[in-house]
Amino acid sequence: MLDLWFEQEVKRRLRGRALEIRFAADAALVFERGEDARTVLAVLANRFARYGLRLDPEKTRLSMTNKLRTSGGRSAAGCADSPLRCDGA
Repeated sequence: MLDLWFEQEVKRRLRGRALEIRFAADAALVFERGEDARTVLAVLANRFARYGLRLDPEKTRLSMTNKLRTSGGRSAAGCADSPLRCDGA
């Protein structure tokens, strides 16, 4: 439900780049622009509710970072306003 919606509906409406990282039943949504992250977070609870799901308040948050790291440990360009951390570790 989240994967398809994020790829087909959300990403095409964003002003910056974004990606989804899955961890079994959990996911991290990583955004280049903070405004995109705040917009998606605002609609995510309603989207989950449609399917009888809810966001876990212990796990759901925005986290700011100045850098995204690639899998090789190098800084990724254009991520100064990224609200969710992805350090490639």
